[in-house]
Amino acid sequence: MHYFIVSCLLITIIIMAGWLIAFYNKLVSIKAPLDDSWWLLNKQFRRRSELLKGCFDSIPGAVHIKAELLEDTMQASSSCCSPAVLCDAMKASFKLSEKVREAEIAVKSVEANGNPDLISKVQELTELEIKIKKYRELYNEKAQNYNDFLAKFPNSVAGRILGIQMMPYFFK
Repeated sequence: MHYFIVSCLLITIIIMAGWLIAFYNKLVSIKAPLDDSWWLLNKQFRRRSELLKGCFDSIPGAVHIKAELLEDTMQASSSCCSPAVLCDAMKASFKLSEKVREAEIAVKSVEANGNPDLISKVQELTELEIKIKKYRELYNEKAQNYNDFLAKFPNSVAGRILGIQMMPYFFK
C-alpha cells in the first residue's frame, strides 16, 4: 500500500513537471515573435527620434520642444521587454507621434523659406509614422497571441505561479 501511494505521487510529479516544461517551451515560442516585433518597433522609434532631433535643430525657436523631445525619446527608445517598461515606452511613443505632427505644422510655416532638407526630413517622418503604425499593429497581434495563451486554463495558473505577466497593447 505504501509503495502504491509513493508511486502515484511520483507519477503525478513527473506528469506535472512534464506539463510545466511543455508550458514553458510553448510560452517561449510565442514570446519570441513578440520580442521580435518589439525590436522592429523600437528600431523605428530610434530612427524617428533621430529625424525629430534633426528637424527641431533646423527650426528656429524650437528649443523648448527639443527639451521635451529628449525626455520622450529616452522613454520610447527603451529596449527592455518587461510590461512596466513597455507601458512607459508606449506612452512616450504616442507623445513622439504628437511631436511629429508639431514638426509637420512647423515645417509648413517655415516652408516659404525654402529649406529642402527640413522638408525632406518631415516627409520621411510622415512615412516613418505610417510604418510605426503598421509595426504597432503587428506588435498588438503578437501580444494578443501571447496574452490569449496565458489567459487559458491551466496556463493562467502556471503563469501566476511562475510570475509571468501579460503584455500591454498599443492603444491611443
